[in-house]
Amino acid sequence: MSEFNPLVQRVDALLKRHHEQVEETRSEPSVGAHSQAPAELHSEARAETHAEPSAETWAPPAAEPEDDIPVLTDVVEPVNLPAPALGLQDHALAEQIGNAVLERVLTELDQTLEQRLGRTISDLLDQAVQGVRADLSIGVREMVREALAKAIAREIAERVRPA
Repeated sequence: MSEFNPLVQRVDALLKRHHEQVEETRSEPSVGAHSQAPAELHSEARAETHAEPSAETWAPPAAEPEDDIPVLTDVVEPVNLPAPALGLQDHALAEQIGNAVLERVLTELDQTLEQRLGRTISDLLDQAVQGVRADLSIGVREMVREALAKAIAREIAERVRPA
């Protein structure tokens, strides 16, 4: 026998409610339980909520339409409230706030760009310097080899001639 868990019961009730709503939207209202007057439905729901809940049959009380709280699975349409009328002082204040926010954003943007560009430029310069250093090292080695080969060839030529 499983233990009573109110959270599981609530999730089951929520899923049941959701499935009922989906079924109601898919089918037309039928004659029967849905044909009762709203007052009769509310009185039945109230009577059910005042009954003593047991561990096996407990379910959350049915929510009345006025008290219906949206849950994560419900789609709630946003409410469009009219914007308050702004006076001259309010426009000036809004402009000051906008300028202050813009200044902060631009300052942070400059700092971020400086940091990222500084690192990027530093990395690129390091790569360029390493490339130039490698090219110079190769070039200097070739020049020293050529100079050494010419010097050796000259020395050999001078020693071979006097004999």
